[in-house]
Amino acid sequence: MNATPMYSSALSLLTRSIARRKVTLQTGLSYYASRPLAPSSRRPVVVTIRQHVPGMLPISQMPTVSEIEFATVAAADRFLRAFNQGSLCSRAW
Repeated sequence: MNATPMYSSALSLLTRSIARRKVTLQTGLSYYASRPLAPSSRRPVVVTIRQHVPGMLPISQMPTVSEIEFATVAAADRFLRAFNQGSLCSRAW
């Protein structure tokens, strides 16, 4: 399953391949990807991509723009490392 934006906009969208997944997001914004700390082992692991809004904390209150399901925690973690570029900072799109 590829990431599908949860917003509609006439603004410019850009698709990038990250950890073998196609992700389409609005250009000119910053994003942060995360997953639950203790996902259930019986369900797919859902990674949430949120728009980074400076000064807005906690991250869970930032607008969700996409969700991607992964079969394992390891696969989700590989995507997170690639998307977040190994840091806790947001990624400019």
